[in-house]
Amino acid sequence: MTIIRAREQVEDLMTTQGMDTAVAALRQAGLMPTRERLLVAGLVFSGPLITLNPGELRERALDQGLYLSEGEVGSALAELSQAGVLPKMLSGSGSSPANLRRIAAALQAMGNHHRLLVLVELAQGERSVGELRRAVGLRPSALSQHLAKLRIGGLVRTRRDATRIYYSLHSPEVLTVLRGFGCLPTKSD
Repeated sequence: MTIIRAREQVEDLMTTQGMDTAVAALRQAGLMPTRERLLVAGLVFSGPLITLNPGELRERALDQGLYLSEGEVGSALAELSQAGVLPKMLSGSGSSPANLRRIAAALQAMGNHHRLLVLVELAQGERSVGELRRAVGLRPSALSQHLAKLRIGGLVRTRRDATRIYYSLHSPEVLTVLRGFGCLPTKSD
């Protein structure tokens, strides 16, 4: 697969600036922008990512209609990490432009009262889609769109059990933000 074709596959999941950042990071590290490297770097630079777990990255790729095996994701992540291409993650990474963009994207994903209601509900524990729909009072199609934005933003994760899909918060950082804005009781309450 050519670099141009791989780039076209990634363009739908990230901004032009994010794409340029991914390509520049690969080239700066002396890595050829292969399909797998470009897709994984694209996923990393395209939005808020709390962890660099191959399973979560693969799930984000599948959400975008891109197929990557967990082995391809893990291998590309290892290469990118070893080459120093990957940015520091949200915890303790300071105010680098890439980190600030990821934080802004995470806050933007939270910046809707319906999505905040979903996150507050998930702060209480894992919920099925039906339980979430009843708790927040949204039609299934509207809830689905909000859940997709939260999933793509890396704020929630899914688990399938037969025909049901369950959602839960992806990381404790989400709880910290919700508590900070007074959406949840503080730990001392």
